[in-house]
Amino acid sequence: MFERSPNLDMPFIQPSQAQKHVTHNEALEYLDALVGLSVKAFDAVDPPVGAAEGERYALGVGASGDWAGQDGMLAVWANGGWLYLAPQEGWRAFGEAEQALRIYRGGQWAGLSFDQLGLGATPDAVNRLSVAAEATLLSHDGAGHQLKLNKASAGDTASLLFQSNWTGHAEMGLAGENDWSIKVSPDGSSWTTALKVEAATGHLSGSAVQGDALDATAGRLLTVGGFGLGSGAAPEVTDLDAANSGGIVSVNADAAANVPTGLSGRHAVWVAKSESDGGFQMLCDQKSDGALYLRRLDGGVWGAWQRLWGSGSLVGTVSESSGVPTGAVIEQGSGANGAFTKWADGTMICSHTLDLSFDAVHRLAADWSYPAVFATAPVVTATLDGEDLASNATPVASEVGAVGMEAMSASSARATLHRISGLTDFAASDSARVYLSAHGRWY
Repeated sequence: MFERSPNLDMPFIQPSQAQKHVTHNEALEYLDALVGLSVKAFDAVDPPVGAAEGERYALGVGASGDWAGQDGMLAVWANGGWLYLAPQEGWRAFGEAEQALRIYRGGQWAGLSFDQLGLGATPDAVNRLSVAAEATLLSHDGAGHQLKLNKASAGDTASLLFQSNWTGHAEMGLAGENDWSIKVSPDGSSWTTALKVEAATGHLSGSAVQGDALDATAGRLLTVGGFGLGSGAAPEVTDLDAANSGGIVSVNADAAANVPTGLSGRHAVWVAKSESDGGFQMLCDQKSDGALYLRRLDGGVWGAWQRLWGSGSLVGTVSESSGVPTGAVIEQGSGANGAFTKWADGTMICSHTLDLSFDAVHRLAADWSYPAVFATAPVVTATLDGEDLASNATPVASEVGAVGMEAMSASSARATLHRISGLTDFAASDSARVYLSAHGRWY
């Protein structure tokens, strides 16, 4: 018969043994020390002063004093002395100082560790921790809390995968690189990187971000420089008819299509949209006179450019395109045939002064070629000066029977003047001054 138990090393009562209570009490002392094992401290090396009956310590390396030479043992204060017990593989002990449970393995007391753990679920070789619950709470211990996902190298993955019925539809984290990304999938096999944050710069990319400065895909994030916002130079377009997205663009007037006539070099264009097929473009001439040009988008069709303002925009050369003004507001000119004034709305007035003599039959007549050509025959008028230009005496107006104007065409008119028959104050060579005026449109 064995004298001691194989696991706890407790003494057995032997046959015909005297004082059996001694052996029995020693075994109870072992049981009292080991059952429900709780120690005052792990890795203790200095014996306490005034230990209480039953106090237990897990000794560390370098034990001193009464514990000298007992490294790694369990020390129990019993009956006025220290009882030493050798821990065995798999023993569990609660540390009262650290409020934690440890397990003895490999010759030391280590924190609890499991190869697999399931809470309401069955773990496996890949999913070693499995939890089935309505929620999982990871809370702080007095301050903050971090959940750490660590990977071995840059090419590995540390991410959170979101599934529906075991099919992956979203993933975020470090997926095969050290840039942080969000990926989505409709079926668990084809994946799109919606957003990526570069580890080196913190800049964004991905399908949820503009691909270039003129990318107008709905739902994408606008970047610095998108449509000229926040950039040092607006993105360039080669055809202003195609610049339909609101923002600021640049154009090289020497090469681009549908720019205002006469421009050269680079210019900024503001594109504004009120609806998909309506809006306007405004261009600032940055190379010459700083003029502003405007055109409208109506029904998806761009209209002609109109010059709004700039050096020479108020008084200069008027022009039009398909009935829309494109030049200055007012244009003035003069010559041998008189003076003219044009307005941007198409109105034109021409004026002239004629000094003429009566012929032998007391009649004055002359043709007038306008200083500028009208679009159609204008309305012409004549006003007689009230003074005899020859003698500077007798009023001509009192002897004139009629003054007439006839608009013969868009480029000329005829003026006629008759003296009242029978009056003899004038000779055939007498003269008169006529003021001529023509009102019409130049387009």
